[in-house]
Amino acid sequence: GSYTAFYHNNKLRSSGNFFYGKKNLFWFFYYKNGNKMRIEGWEYGTPKGEWEYFYENENVKAIGNISEGKRTGYWKYYFENGTISSEGNWNNDCLNGLWIYYHVNGKIREKGFWVNDYQHGHWDYFYENGICETSGCWYYGRKHSFWKYFYENGNSKEFGQWKEDKQIGKWKYYHENGTLSSIGDWSDSLKTGIWKYFHENGKIKSKGRWVNDKQYGIWKFYTTEGKIRTKGLWR
Repeated sequence: GSYTAFYHNNKLRSSGNFFYGKKNLFWFFYYKNGNKMRIEGWEYGTPKGEWEYFYENENVKAIGNISEGKRTGYWKYYFENGTISSEGNWNNDCLNGLWIYYHVNGKIREKGFWVNDYQHGHWDYFYENGICETSGCWYYGRKHSFWKYFYENGNSKEFGQWKEDKQIGKWKYYHENGTLSSIGDWSDSLKTGIWKYFHENGKIKSKGRWVNDKQYGIWKFYTTEGKIRTKGLWR
């Protein structure tokens, strides 16, 4: 039979149908101001069919399908102002396939693939102005292979390799004006070997050795004209 529940202010709180004590067909839920909160689909006690969620201003918050109580298929999510915030597919309540996420202004914020709730494969990330911020690959939830990072003006910021979520090999870093700011090697996300640092005018700023992420040995520091300013010894 039918069921209804009310708030203390006599506003409708929820309504729906039972079939032999189990929720069935569509159920409706409401905020205290009377606006819709969500619409649920049920089949003899099991969540099934289209579900729709709303903000308190009654703009759509999310919409998609549920099967056997788990999210499945294509879902869309929205910001409170009504613009789309993300879209993609679920499989057995796990994120799967291509997902796209958006800034409030409607431009893409990030996009890439999921495999059973793990980020996997190539992903791109963007600033609100549409310029690429980061681009790289994931391997079942861990950063892997070559990654590139950019400033909001589109100039390169840094790039290098990741392996199982750790920085490895040679990385290059840049000032926002496009000139090289530093170059050196990483091993398991620890700085190692000789690193060089540069002023924005391209002149050497400092250079020295890192051992297990600690400065070691003789380091030299230079003025913006490239003349040696001071030396130091780290042990």
